[in-house]
Amino acid sequence: MEEKLNQRKLPMKTKLGYGCGTACDTIPYILFATYFMFFLTDVAGVPAGIAGTISFVAIIVQTITGPIVAYISDNSTNPKGRRMPILIKSVIPFAITTALLFNPIGGSMGLKVAYYSVLAILFYTFYAAYFNVWTALGAEMTSDYKERNSIRSMVAYIAVPLMLLGSSGTIAMVGLFSARGISYGRSWFYAATALAIIMLLGAFTVVKTVKEVPPSLTEEEKAALKAERLSVKKLIKDYGSFLKLKLYRKIIIFSLLFVVGYLMMDKAIVYMMVNCLGLGEAQQSLFWVMNTVISTACIPLVFGIANKWDKRKAMFLFTAAYLIGLVIWFVFGMVSVVPFVLFVIFCLPVALGTCAFYSLLYSLMYDCCDVYHLATGEQKEGEMLALQNLAQTAGEAIATLFLGWGLQLFGYTGGEAVTPFLQKVIWSFGTIVPGIFIAISMIFLLGYNLTRKDFDEVTQAIADRDEGKEIDMSKFDHLI
Repeated sequence: MEEKLNQRKLPMKTKLGYGCGTACDTIPYILFATYFMFFLTDVAGVPAGIAGTISFVAIIVQTITGPIVAYISDNSTNPKGRRMPILIKSVIPFAITTALLFNPIGGSMGLKVAYYSVLAILFYTFYAAYFNVWTALGAEMTSDYKERNSIRSMVAYIAVPLMLLGSSGTIAMVGLFSARGISYGRSWFYAATALAIIMLLGAFTVVKTVKEVPPSLTEEEKAALKAERLSVKKLIKDYGSFLKLKLYRKIIIFSLLFVVGYLMMDKAIVYMMVNCLGLGEAQQSLFWVMNTVISTACIPLVFGIANKWDKRKAMFLFTAAYLIGLVIWFVFGMVSVVPFVLFVIFCLPVALGTCAFYSLLYSLMYDCCDVYHLATGEQKEGEMLALQNLAQTAGEAIATLFLGWGLQLFGYTGGEAVTPFLQKVIWSFGTIVPGIFIAISMIFLLGYNLTRKDFDEVTQAIADRDEGKEIDMSKFDHLI
């Protein structure tokens, strides 16, 4: 199946509608990454090591469901589209599971472990289904270089207030419900339910504003796709062909290592605020508000540099800023008491790095999909993005397991006072340990060598081939 690249300009309504779909990505991602482990240890009463293991197992499940969903989507012959039908079917159970995940239950420890394990696995199963088809849909909307940046910038702008809802909004709602006489544990469930409703509204907006165009297939092509059966062997073969692409390997390893560092820091921040700085719900909420304000200010800077230079240079620049910030705050936190105002300033390098990563990464991945299209003649956006998401998932799993058992190893018990030594351990998990992973990730980012000029040549070569012209593939050896 060969399709011509779609380089059309997109109306603002379409880009805005697609961007709203990040509600079913950003909100649950922030909610789980920032609060689920803390909820298990300090609300549900689950030991830190077991809490980390529950999260680890659930995250690993996504490495199975994500590729399967992507494969089914890529090979779908549904006349309504390859992506949208799966998106619609996954979003309602995803929202319900998100709310129930933060429902405090009584009973034995065995019952709690079983309940939260099952819910966490379901959470990541539905997350994988939604996320993989939504990101693949974005890759197919246009192949224009700046339009892809524009789509991702729209996602970034919408994601920022949703990050605020998932971080500051969550703890603020918990405090509000608690102040009205609702138990602390039940307040978490109500807050998660409110966020789940917003997730549904975001997905509904995508369905109403983005019109997916199903691929034009001959009857022979449809029959071939229907006859092909999903198998582990076929998935491994597909993924092996993706990893043969030099460019793709570099960005996959970079994203895995970056996510290990970022999510270890992100999960540790809550423990830092509670145990090292002694912040209550109001101050924690204010921290996340300031983080959101700073992140919003970073978006035009990130995309301005990406459009003026290119995406890879912008990514490296802001990742370096992130690393420098982590090192400074590790040293500062070890030698003095960190005031709240200075802790908020810590948001700046963190916001620059994370904004660049989550804003530009998928635009870079879309470009990798085009290089693969040029190299093989096949379009496998769903599976390629699923493998990248698998790398991020593995990174989250490593970060969660590392932090959970690390805290338990050094004697952390939820709800109890911590020693000065344990405070330093927690501070290290939020600064220098993540910094080590970020530093290593930058080595692989240097190997991502697709320039703006290369991208233009790739898209032109695909267009020439579609018109029956011969193309010189040797000039793309450095990418393929």
